[in-house]
Amino acid sequence: MVSQTCTIALLAINIFMSVPTPVLKAIIENDSFLAHAHLGPDADSIGSTLALKLGLESVGKVVHIYCEDTIPEFASFLPHIDQFAVSTLEDALKIYDADIYLSLDSAKWGLITHHTPVPELHLPLVNIDHHSDNHLDTPLAWVDSQYSSTAEMVFHLLNELEIDITPQIATCLLFGILGDTGAFQNLNTDSNSLRIAAILKDKGGDYIQCLIELTRSQEFLELKAWQPLLKNLTLSSDGSFVYSTLSPEEIASLEKSPQIGLFANAIIGKINGTKFGAVLAEKQSGITKGALRSRHPNIDVTLIARLLSGGGHPGAAGFRLLKPLKEAKQDFLNAVEYLQKQGKI
Repeated sequence: MVSQTCTIALLAINIFMSVPTPVLKAIIENDSFLAHAHLGPDADSIGSTLALKLGLESVGKVVHIYCEDTIPEFASFLPHIDQFAVSTLEDALKIYDADIYLSLDSAKWGLITHHTPVPELHLPLVNIDHHSDNHLDTPLAWVDSQYSSTAEMVFHLLNELEIDITPQIATCLLFGILGDTGAFQNLNTDSNSLRIAAILKDKGGDYIQCLIELTRSQEFLELKAWQPLLKNLTLSSDGSFVYSTLSPEEIASLEKSPQIGLFANAIIGKINGTKFGAVLAEKQSGITKGALRSRHPNIDVTLIARLLSGGGHPGAAGFRLLKPLKEAKQDFLNAVEYLQKQGKI
């Protein structure tokens, strides 16, 4: 049972859009599901997928979960995290018998599988996501970018399904919400995400452990690897944005290749006087990845990302270019200049 305090808080939450009836019907009327955590799994992808699995299994359904990449160490404390199989999409479709394929927190097939062409599903696809640039085409879709995270959407889904949110489920959902809001420091944080987090904490979610793993557990070698990124930090001529780069040679000289998203969160989006920033790294020969962060709610970095075949959220986005660092950096600068001339950033 939900406590009186939780009930009052739940009533205060503005539900932007109720779960579409076809999505609810597909979940209610089917018994077995296959779901993934997206490539380079983050807290929201892991937490929302695991929470939905635990919720559906609590009412007798079967949910198999997998990821083509390894689940990161920071998620190892989550309940039943070992239920994620390391598998390709193609193999998962062969191994697991399912009525429905559940895609959570994944805007495109390129975030689900490394392989092209994408294997044919041969089963209905339910798409639940909060990315505005979602391109997964299915009639069973619930996509709403007003939510802070997919975990927040799963919270509403479980409530509409009248599934009890146990302490384990609450921990997974808190993990996802804290991850995508940057522990409520990102610009996508709103009163709804704060209220839902309070409900989840009241229902036994391990807020402290989530906070420790997501915000207070940086590896020593990870921080050491930020040295060249700090050295290469460059302020634009007009002072409106900042960027840093990491070459293959610099990466080879390090004991550990840094996670550019972590550096972007910690440094790039927090430099006084700037509007936004970027990190570009060529970790594989001829392939440059970029992370973008905004400092202000009126600066949408997805505008830059989309010009570079990427996507994400207004406050945090990314891209991947099949180009060496030098060319990718010029493409980034050209995209920024183009948008600045249009007055969009």
